[in-house]
Amino acid sequence: MYKYPHLYHDLIRFYSVDWQVHQHLPKAFQHSTGEMILTEISQALGRTAAANLASRNAEEARRAADDLQAPRLGLEKIRAYLTLAWDLNFISHPQMADLGERLDGLGRQAASWRGWLGKR
Repeated sequence: MYKYPHLYHDLIRFYSVDWQVHQHLPKAFQHSTGEMILTEISQALGRTAAANLASRNAEEARRAADDLQAPRLGLEKIRAYLTLAWDLNFISHPQMADLGERLDGLGRQAASWRGWLGKR
């Protein structure tokens, strides 16, 4: 179904890992910033699905490439929110390192796919 299944699959996996972290955040942080993180991941999944479906011809590919800019921005927002949680000692160093590495990989995948779509 997906032309770029790694990005979609890795976003789902990231959501799962973040959900486990989310469950152990203090309630106030969980219901404010934690929800923003989950929302950004969900929106990135939606944009990735939309970009996949819209990349059938050259014009749609250009629109899809533009659509992939939003998930990349969302990933940077997630990194900022997670850094805040880490700075407040709500998540551990190993959790932050794992989530950071996953975010780096997702960002590279989105940039690579966006570049490929932009060349079509």
